[in-house]
Amino acid sequence: MVLDIDLRTVKGQGSGIAVRYYFMLTGADHLIKPDRMILAFLDRVLHRSVGELEAQTVFTQAAERLRAGYPAVTAQGLDYAIWSSERIRPKAPTPAASVTPGQESTSTVRSGEEQRFC
Repeated sequence: MVLDIDLRTVKGQGSGIAVRYYFMLTGADHLIKPDRMILAFLDRVLHRSVGELEAQTVFTQAAERLRAGYPAVTAQGLDYAIWSSERIRPKAPTPAASVTPGQESTSTVRSGEEQRFC
């Protein structure tokens, strides 16, 4: 699409993610916005790394399969549902922040107050 190519020449739009999102907002319900949350979701559930193009394919095929029982399902709708769920999903603790069971660590909270985590 010529407009897509032209918009990607705008500084900061080279990846095309924002351009795809623009088209989504204007009614292109077959598109997804493969941002970090969507890609992280796919990486987690598929147990492997997924790129932007493959993410689009996965969502398109999932929507096509789901449409048999849910005719209104679109790739964009799946994107929104998953993104909304990922947005509120608790983040996994970082290795430095994790505590081995039975081990205590301390952290300074406010003006020298100490808080214990078990």
